[in-house]
Amino acid sequence: MLTYLRKWPLHQILFTGANALKQIFTFSLELAGGQGNPALANEATAIAISVLTQDVDCFKQWDVLYKEHLEASVALLKKLVDEWKDHSLKLSSSSSDTLTVKHAMNSFRMKNEKAITEGVANLSLYKEADQSCKLISRRLSRGPGIAPLTAMVIAAGAAAAGGVVGWSRTLSILPI
Repeated sequence: MLTYLRKWPLHQILFTGANALKQIFTFSLELAGGQGNPALANEATAIAISVLTQDVDCFKQWDVLYKEHLEASVALLKKLVDEWKDHSLKLSSSSSDTLTVKHAMNSFRMKNEKAITEGVANLSLYKEADQSCKLISRRLSRGPGIAPLTAMVIAAGAAAAGGVVGWSRTLSILPI
């Protein structure tokens, strides 16, 4: 069933509504927890990540389900970290997408820190999740949008400096 679902073009599902993607994400997250079937868990994790990259609003859905599906959330976070180069452009394609992902990571981190401070039973999972959240947050902060912005600022500065030099040359040539 999951192999069939994975082959389904997710961009077509977008036209049936965001609700369908949220349902697929929820279903995938439930299966990504493993429960004795690593192949199924890996497949479900891949589907969940595919849905997240198709519609970053699914991060909001994930935030609601995070603690309930902690083991699956850890698997998803680890896979996002491991495959960051493959998914980063889609996850940070606009400032609002980046903000949505950052908000989810911050929310996850707050939940992780609270659980770690309280010393809950599955402490190691929260610590693992927190490490992945930190890495993703760090990578989002220096994301692909910063380099072009820096290049534009430098180019604008160089153009302005060239303009000032040009004006000073013009002024020095003019008779006083």
